[in-house]
Amino acid sequence: MTLEEIAKLENFVDDERLSMAVATLSTADKMVLYQYYYDELNDVEIGSQVGITSQGANKRRRRALQRIKAAYENM
Repeated sequence: MTLEEIAKLENFVDDERLSMAVATLSTADKMVLYQYYYDELNDVEIGSQVGITSQGANKRRRRALQRIKAAYENM
């Protein structure tokens, strides 16, 4: 998937509310989620690809999931 496609990751989600929640994320957050859930990379691999530590990748992923949950619940 290209960076442009990842930036529009919400277009690949069938549930409308979930799609809108994913749309609230930054491209960087979407990239980390994509790499973790679709490419099945671990935090070390993600960190090395995007130039952050494994702890940073883990934190970004957890925060992105929290943002999705909060946005989803507020719709």
